[in-house]
Amino acid sequence: MSMLVEKSLIYPTIYLLEATTTIVVTKNLNEHILDNLLNSYKKYFAVLAVFLTVSPMYWIAYIFPRDNNLWVFGGYDNAFDGNAKYLFIYVNTQMKSIKAVWIAKDKSIVSTIKHLGFKSYQKNSVFSFFYTLRAGVYLYNDTYQNINIWNSSGAVRFNLWHGIPLKKIGHDIENKDVIYHDGCVKKRVFNINLYKRSDYVLSTSPFVSDIFSSAFLLSKENVLNFGYPRNVLFSMPKHEILSFIETYEPQKTKELVKKLNNYDKVLIYMPTWRDNGLDFIKASGIDFESLDAVLVKNNFLLLLKLHHHTKIQFESFNLNNIALLDNSLDVYPILPFTDILITDYSSVYFDYLLLNKEILFFCFDLDDYLCNNRKMYFDYNTFTPGKKIYNFIELLKFLQNKENIENLNYSLQRDEILKKIWSNNNNEKSLQEITRFVKIISKLKD
Repeated sequence: MSMLVEKSLIYPTIYLLEATTTIVVTKNLNEHILDNLLNSYKKYFAVLAVFLTVSPMYWIAYIFPRDNNLWVFGGYDNAFDGNAKYLFIYVNTQMKSIKAVWIAKDKSIVSTIKHLGFKSYQKNSVFSFFYTLRAGVYLYNDTYQNINIWNSSGAVRFNLWHGIPLKKIGHDIENKDVIYHDGCVKKRVFNINLYKRSDYVLSTSPFVSDIFSSAFLLSKENVLNFGYPRNVLFSMPKHEILSFIETYEPQKTKELVKKLNNYDKVLIYMPTWRDNGLDFIKASGIDFESLDAVLVKNNFLLLLKLHHHTKIQFESFNLNNIALLDNSLDVYPILPFTDILITDYSSVYFDYLLLNKEILFFCFDLDDYLCNNRKMYFDYNTFTPGKKIYNFIELLKFLQNKENIENLNYSLQRDEILKKIWSNNNNEKSLQEITRFVKIISKLKD
């Protein structure tokens, strides 16, 4: 249920806490909660007390001088991947006037980035605190919480995001259990990233921008159709991709890519995670030993890459032609060397369209997913350009015959979706447009 709070009651709160939405989203709102909510907004002195005592750093950061040539970056779930990674590498190698710094929670990520010759510091360290307070620009894959919430005020905050949504996201989620604001001042202060939006969000087409404008509560002028840096590899010749891998990717990726040449076909299975946290791999009925036997017979390799949030544990995974990829591995340098994507409701298939390769949609729990997880922006059957497979037996039979793979041809359907999603698919140009815009807008903010 949504409600618009009386404006006269919340102006002080907006002024002090820089709230950018007055929409209150809650589940099962009753009269008692409503009364508490309105009373909390009337208590101006409580907000003032919080302003003076709980979050002074957020407000001090507003008046701290910013360096427009200092840009800080952060990853989704604190990983070194996604749009932020590829933009970070581009800025470091092509823009010598910009000082780029990556902030991460994980010491191993900091060490990896430093080993590449770039600057990186652990979140909450002294150096991280200094750079996030001085940086004129924040660039991140999801939320600036991965860099530093409290030091971000006064900087340009650019959300590079991490995928084109098939599932509803942000403020468009209808069956959310999350309460964006329940009248608790303390919650509002300590979760300020829920209320203070990014200044800009990266998009790939006007069609996608309409979705992001609604989901992130931003005007369309602040949703920028520059394309995704992480897809820069997709337009490169293979030898250039291999050179990139050799320079920037871990040893596991290098060894895997070399191994792929030994197979007739390389398939990659990338299912999305389920909001309910259930073991969907078990629910799918996949018999990995039977699947492995078919793959060995046809000299196919199946790569299994689970979503970051998926917490499924495999007791053993000692199979010949199925490889379970590390969750932390950046899959984008690997995708150009695969032949077919198998997925369900993951937005990765939108990126895969740029490779002009076939996609199988293994949607064994479609009805359950739509009922118990997030709703979708589009009709699933019409917006997924590939063969639909509804159970494991069907998948196994399909893969048994090599001709089934060779006869797949959904190119017309892919082209139709491609035009809607990727109006800007010149990835090299994407990097240039983003950096050019950021340089201009950061100077205008002075």
